[in-house]
Amino acid sequence: MKGAENGGLVRNVTGVVAFVFVLVVACGDAPLQSVGQKNSEWINEPTVPTVTAVVVTIPVVVTSGILKWFNDTIVSESLDDSEALRQEIFRRRGGDLLVQASKAEMEVLLPELKFPSVVPYLAEYVTSQVIFSGSGQLSDDPVVGFGLWSSEPYTRSRSVAQIVVLWVSFDEDAAAELADLEADTSCARFSGNSTQSCEVRQIGGTTVWVLHA
Repeated sequence: MKGAENGGLVRNVTGVVAFVFVLVVACGDAPLQSVGQKNSEWINEPTVPTVTAVVVTIPVVVTSGILKWFNDTIVSESLDDSEALRQEIFRRRGGDLLVQASKAEMEVLLPELKFPSVVPYLAEYVTSQVIFSGSGQLSDDPVVGFGLWSSEPYTRSRSVAQIVVLWVSFDEDAAAELADLEADTSCARFSGNSTQSCEVRQIGGTTVWVLHA
C-alpha cells in the first residue's frame, strides 16, 4: 500500500472515531466523567505475533551402505578366477573400453580396491565400470569408475541425476612418494594442467589429492 493511500486511510478512520466520541460524551448526566480513563473492555494491548525459527540440519554425507548397486544384476561365471573374469568382462564390452561390472566382480578383479564408506547426501544408486586398454588388459589410469546417482541411472540426464563420478587409478610412483614422510605433497605439481582446484586431505591415514577439473 502506498504512502498516500495510508494517509487517506488514517484520515478516514480518525473521522469515524471522532464522530463516535461526540455521541458518547453527549449522553448521560456526567458526559465527561470517564474521559481519560482506560476502558479495558474495548481497548486492549496490541498482540505482537512471534515467530520461532526451527533449525533443520541437512546431512552433507550419508553411509555408502544405503546405495543400490545398479550392476549387481550382472551374472558372472568366473568369480573364482580373476584372470578368467577379466576376459569375461572384456568380451562383453560391445566396442567400449569402459565396461559395466558388478560389485562382486570388482571384489575379485581388484581385491585391494576399497569403496568410500560415506557418499554425498542424496546419492541413492551407484554404477561401476572396469576400464580396459586396447589390448584387453586393465588400464592403469583410470582402472575403474564409479558414478553416484540421485535416481535410477540412465533414466534421467546426467546433468540432473548424476551427483559425482569417482575415477580410480594405479600410480605406483605417486604411491611411493606419498609413503615418504619428507615428500612434497602440495598441489604444486598440478599447477600446469587444467585442474581448477586442488586440496590435500587425509583419508584413512593416507595423504590424497582432491582435484576438481
